[in-house]
Amino acid sequence: MKILKNILWLFAVFMMLACSSDTTEDITDNPDPVNQNTSMTPFEVQILQLINNHRNSQDLTTLTHNDDAYSIALEHTNYMIGQGQISHDNFSARAENLTQRVSAQRVGENVAFRYPTAESVVQAWLDSSGHRRNIEGDFTHTAIVARKNSDGDYYFTQLFYR
Repeated sequence: MKILKNILWLFAVFMMLACSSDTTEDITDNPDPVNQNTSMTPFEVQILQLINNHRNSQDLTTLTHNDDAYSIALEHTNYMIGQGQISHDNFSARAENLTQRVSAQRVGENVAFRYPTAESVVQAWLDSSGHRRNIEGDFTHTAIVARKNSDGDYYFTQLFYR
């Protein structure tokens, strides 16, 4: 019975890790973000480079980093850390915010957690059809935020827009 519980727990974690959406979610209040620094970390730059390398291998244009999207993605990442789980909560509010700030016509989002390297999170996203669809989508701009919780686990939010 214990083995079955462990297998079910691992399956639940896997399903949470394979979460991607460009649809709307219910709107609830977000807590204030801890850090509003819009400078990409070297880790985030590495993730963007890997994603753009993949896009180039598919004859797609590279995605350009955007500070407005970064600020919005950072707020959501901090929200997920505060909740202790990944989610697309308030996606419609983030999409509307990008529409107002940068005239976005279309918005997508990938989230993940507990991947220790840039390669592992990008590979996980590429192995998921929903994530891959966003990565290979007709987007022009992106922002990627990777932040650790108090246990040292990374939480990721990537916003895409056109």
